[in-house]
Amino acid sequence: MARATDGPWPGARAGAGAVAVAAFEALVQTGAVMAQRYERGGTPRIARRSRSRVPLRL
Repeated sequence: MARATDGPWPGARAGAGAVAVAAFEALVQTGAVMAQRYERGGTPRIARRSRSRVPLRL
């Protein structure tokens, strides 16, 4: 049976820690991917993407 100190969700703190670690790892991975894109010269891609979405009114 769950201890009273565990609250309604036993081991919730451990679960939250795991989620935080997973989120941090995902953030690091996306940061690495973005860095690689910029190193390869990915800046024109951003302009292309914004042009294809909505025509800019100047």
